[in-house]
Amino acid sequence: MNMSSRDEIEDQQDPPDRESSVVRELLSATVPEADQAPISQLVIRDLAVASIALAVFGGAHSWAELSDLTIAHSAVAFVGLIVGALLAGVGHEWGHLAGARLAGGHCPTSSLKAFPELFRFDFANNDRRAFIWLTAGGSVGHWAVTFLLLISLPFASLGTSALIASAVGVSVLVTLADFPIAKAASEGKTVRQAYTAVPGNFVKHYGPQALAAALVTFLVVLLSPQLS
Repeated sequence: MNMSSRDEIEDQQDPPDRESSVVRELLSATVPEADQAPISQLVIRDLAVASIALAVFGGAHSWAELSDLTIAHSAVAFVGLIVGALLAGVGHEWGHLAGARLAGGHCPTSSLKAFPELFRFDFANNDRRAFIWLTAGGSVGHWAVTFLLLISLPFASLGTSALIASAVGVSVLVTLADFPIAKAASEGKTVRQAYTAVPGNFVKHYGPQALAAALVTFLVVLLSPQLS
């Protein structure tokens, strides 16, 4: 194992107040030696979750289209916001897993009952390259899902506009949080130091940018057919 393999975790000089309890829990979590569930079963589970979510959205969308009631349109927009965030989140986790494993990292899968947790990353023994690929893979995952939504869902619908806007907002938010982490790690910082590159309350810090991106996406998706 190279020199950087084990320096990601321990860094006694890092200010304890810059390290959130979430990060401390993440870095100290017990990692099993082997997968707790086969990848194939986890794929089926998450596809089932996505399918159910889209089915609920589809039902709400049909209700809105057929009834044209204000409450129905409001309901499908609300459901779209939840489903968009859920799908982007699922894609993000699979991107993390794919990135870490492509880099040779030890990241055993979690049990089927652990949803939404997909795997555990071995921070103590994985090297810096695996950590960088883990971080970058998450962004690839949620943007891939967002792209699929953009090319597969019809525009000019309040519900689909909300769904796509939600996926974009979540993707922007998490990308803005993950980029400084990956950048710091690529510059030679330890994992603890890399995580302090992101504000503790990153949602509050990056939320306005994510909200702006979601709002612009919502308006573009909703109005683009009318402008063409």
